[in-house]
Amino acid sequence: MKHIWKRNQIIITALVIMVGVAGYLNFTDNSVKETLSWQKNQKEKVNTATNASVAEKTEEELTEQELAEVDVTSEQEDEKVGEAVLTNAKGNDIFYSIKLEREQTRAENKEIFNEIINNANATEDQKNDAINSIMEIADFAEKENAAETLLSAKGFDGAVVSMEKDNVDVVINKKELTEQEITQIEDIVTRKTGVAMDKIVISTANK
Repeated sequence: MKHIWKRNQIIITALVIMVGVAGYLNFTDNSVKETLSWQKNQKEKVNTATNASVAEKTEEELTEQELAEVDVTSEQEDEKVGEAVLTNAKGNDIFYSIKLEREQTRAENKEIFNEIINNANATEDQKNDAINSIMEIADFAEKENAAETLLSAKGFDGAVVSMEKDNVDVVINKKELTEQEITQIEDIVTRKTGVAMDKIVISTANK
């Protein structure tokens, strides 16, 4: 009974850690969530292999030392998963902040334009300009998402693309970029946004 209680305690502890990590990841993007899923699968594979070898013996046949080794392995794997995910999330904080600020600014602008549209004192030209501005914001968002998705598929995870009129700013989650990578990024952004390469500014993260 002592051994069973000890195993249950470890399982509960592991679940608490996972819930805590999952709560943190609600504030991050899909790349970190995918990292958690991958690492969780790896942890389950390790635990499955370990438990399979232990299951060949009955509870009575296992020594105190063997049980301790299994318990320590489970605890260490849980700690590694938590540390890896939190480190990855922390490294991408700047990109989430940029995206969040971008969306907040656009939401505020859309609110202002909607007020103009619904204002009885606004002229038709003012209302039409406001409508066009809202449509432009939606168009920018769609093109940015398309560029970010393709950049991620090509290995530039966490990239942030921000459009403004005929200019595009791109922030890449790398310390340095090769000439080949810069050319690849420019090609992707140009194709997805329609902006000329000389109007694209590429920046890298400081790691």
